[in-house]
Amino acid sequence: MSRVQSKMTHYDERCNEACEIYNRIVFRLLNGENLTEAIKREILGTDYEDVLAKEPGCEPSGFVVHTFRWVLYILLNTGSFSEAVQQAANLGGDTDTIVAIIGGLAGVFYGFEGIPSHYSGVIIIKERLDRLSVQIMELRELSKQSG
Repeated sequence: MSRVQSKMTHYDERCNEACEIYNRIVFRLLNGENLTEAIKREILGTDYEDVLAKEPGCEPSGFVVHTFRWVLYILLNTGSFSEAVQQAANLGGDTDTIVAIIGGLAGVFYGFEGIPSHYSGVIIIKERLDRLSVQIMELRELSKQSG
């Protein structure tokens, strides 16, 4: 499904792969896996595997492979939501996209309580997001129960 959704706006297979990896990481995080382990397991054998050992050798551009390399590298080399978001914001290049992707993954891993109030306190649609989060968790529990 991740690939199908990606194809609605991006016709490059590399975009489809990045979306699938992102969602597989989210799935692992929602099932209690550690962020570093979730990333490692999903990028082994892909073009992103080299970020485990070194900084990406590319600019943080809008090209999906470059963007996702920086996302993964920053997440693997920071220890908090704030640190990851700040490092991404200070990176330059396609900062808004990189921060958005990092914010999504880091938010799932660190949870709402791991997001500093100076970030979370300015969320405009917080009540809608709270309701949606509860609905997602309810669906997750139903899915677990049905096997």
